[in-house]
Amino acid sequence: MAVKSFTYSIDGQDRLVTADSEWDAFALENYAPQLTFERIRYASIWDFIYDTETRHIYRLVLDKVRYSTVSVRFPFRCDSPDSRRFMKMEILPLDAMGVRFNTSIIREEKRGPVRLLDAFAERGEKLISMCSWCKCVILEDGNCIDVEEAARRPDLFNEPRLPQLNHGTCAACSKKWLDKISSW
Repeated sequence: MAVKSFTYSIDGQDRLVTADSEWDAFALENYAPQLTFERIRYASIWDFIYDTETRHIYRLVLDKVRYSTVSVRFPFRCDSPDSRRFMKMEILPLDAMGVRFNTSIIREEKRGPVRLLDAFAERGEKLISMCSWCKCVILEDGNCIDVEEAARRPDLFNEPRLPQLNHGTCAACSKKWLDKISSW
């Protein structure tokens, strides 16, 4: 049976300090044994969030949770090659500036496999960005298209190997997040 929710926490220095057993199950279901908790315990969350805009948004959210002691809830996507996963996350304050993340799958839609999302696909040097929040592919001109549409466009992948994926934040999600954070 697929994992439906998992919980993890970070300390005041943003290091991963706890995770429930479902964390490991989710990592393994998604072919990422390198992300099981024992292998990343005490790693900084910033080791896993590379994009400047996405880091900025997460820092603002974490500051809000830590300094106003309110919890924050939001939807996001976490797709696999054969499923669209619509998820929600709740971020709650803990003692000593720690933060807990409760993550749940709200709905999952099966689809035909999207090779672009296949962890085992051979990758070339080209790099494309996918929005961390809505899972659209961010084109060089800044426009976004759904991952399924991107996978069908031969002009995006005219090289023999698929591009590497990088997660960023599309303009629409960035605006939505910054507006939301400023209204809290």
